[in-house]
Amino acid sequence: MPTQAAATAKPDLSLSLRRPDQALTSTLPRVPVSESTEIELRFHIPARLVDEITSGQDCTRIEQHYFPRRAVPDLVEAFNLRDRVDSADDFTVARLRRVESPSGLVEYALQFKGDKERVDGARVRRREFEVPIKHRVFLALKSGATNGSLVKRRYDIAGELLCEPAAPVILQVDVVEQAGRPLRKLSRVFCTGDIEVGDIALIKAIRSGNHTFSFLTSCIELSGRSHNLSNSKVARRGLDSRQRKTVEHFSKQSAKAMRSFGVGS
Repeated sequence: MPTQAAATAKPDLSLSLRRPDQALTSTLPRVPVSESTEIELRFHIPARLVDEITSGQDCTRIEQHYFPRRAVPDLVEAFNLRDRVDSADDFTVARLRRVESPSGLVEYALQFKGDKERVDGARVRRREFEVPIKHRVFLALKSGATNGSLVKRRYDIAGELLCEPAAPVILQVDVVEQAGRPLRKLSRVFCTGDIEVGDIALIKAIRSGNHTFSFLTSCIELSGRSHNLSNSKVARRGLDSRQRKTVEHFSKQSAKAMRSFGVGS
């Protein structure tokens, strides 16, 4: 539990606003609009498949800016989340988001994510909060989000889990265009695919191939692996030499899987 001093201290967010705790929260609801438990599997999608998967699909443009871990407790305090969590340590990630839909609608949000829980050998489940914010608040907070940024295109590919009963599901295909501190164009294609489900039991259906995303047989699951390709790490480093080697390694594994399944032969 926070000490009284911690509970009454004014957050120091290094913002351009004089009183961030009051100025920012005066236009926000007292509680987050969205609170959920995220259950997802993530896959690395090799560059050779990206055009085939995304051809003819509308895309959403997403811009993300990450805060240093030390800023998370102050953000939790400023956005009235103390009464929703036992400790600010429940959150390991805080990030700003700008999302532009295919229709041109632009929305801004501050997101908090907890540490991922391990389920069946993979870290696939975590708690998250999302607070909608105004454009001026986004701009004010952005100067404090110094732990990396990325810009990506997102394609929502509709599919189905072939279980009883069948369940509709969306594969979110993210193609990262720019990343790093400062933002710079990536030297190679980097693409991931996330499938989020509402029940942990459906993870097994995805892993066993009981779905309509046939190309995933040629993709490498990232959820259960120790790797340096998380969004936050790519946002910090872009694709440095170590990360490029990881991408190359996964791409070679994908190529081998494609040959074994007779894809592209």
